[in-house]
Amino acid sequence: MIQHFGAAPNHQFAKVGTSPIHQWIARNLLLALGNRDRDMRASWVALPGLGVRVSDVSRPEPDVLVIPRSGSSTDPMARDCNDVIVAFEILSPSTEARDLRWKRTAYTRLASLTHYVVIAQDTVEVVVFARDAGFAERRLRSTEDVLALPSLGITLSLSEIYRDLEWAHARFR
Repeated sequence: MIQHFGAAPNHQFAKVGTSPIHQWIARNLLLALGNRDRDMRASWVALPGLGVRVSDVSRPEPDVLVIPRSGSSTDPMARDCNDVIVAFEILSPSTEARDLRWKRTAYTRLASLTHYVVIAQDTVEVVVFARDAGFAERRLRSTEDVLALPSLGITLSLSEIYRDLEWAHARFR
């Protein structure tokens, strides 16, 4: 269950290892976003493993981020970006407070960011922070719920995000 946390002080954090369930959710997310990207020939692309430059000393790495296809970075080999449209974090027990406090504050300072999306892996729950709602917290808790991302021109159902998790939970827990 995701708990609500307010703002926290800025700190640099190392990326921690992830569980198979965490990776399964990331896989589902990348597949869903990638399919929509291809189907609509989107002006954006979803990628894992890039850092987001939020200050001179901090570059957190969302699990999945969406950036413009023709980004502002002049270096295609750069490991950082600062033009993130949507950042997705999949919660782990060891990173929950950081993801809901520090990263929320850091990411929402980016002028390009329209949505910060936090996904639980131990239950069906997605917390959405959208710029057009003042980054107020909105919780989705049913596989029937739909995550609207108007800046990308798409929606994602929670059933897509949590697809086949029954199998993954049985296999890896």
